[in-house]
Amino acid sequence: MKTKTKNLVILLILGLVFPLLLNYNFNLSNDFTHKVDKPRTSATYDYIIIDALATTNTTFYGNWSWARAQPWCTTGDGTKDYPYIIEDVTIIYPPAIDCLTIRNSRKYFIVRNCTFKD
Repeated sequence: MKTKTKNLVILLILGLVFPLLLNYNFNLSNDFTHKVDKPRTSATYDYIIIDALATTNTTFYGNWSWARAQPWCTTGDGTKDYPYIIEDVTIIYPPAIDCLTIRNSRKYFIVRNCTFKD
């Protein structure tokens, strides 16, 4: 009787463990690929002015369409769910001028990983 119970327990355990082993994905090869992202560099500007009412765009001044075309405005469309993201920029401003000015705008935006110097 004990042998029957013992065999039943072993079969039950094998019946539970074996399907789990079949579903497990073993990676026995040594073909590991590590993706290394290149660090992004920060561009340097004297100042940046974003004016939603601007009709002409220059090197440091323009509207949101101009800003979105710049390398430092990476994503977004200015909505609450998808704000503009201004990032990875260094602004060294001359005296009496703000580093980053955003005016006449009702757009959503995030500023991150930026350096402002005087």
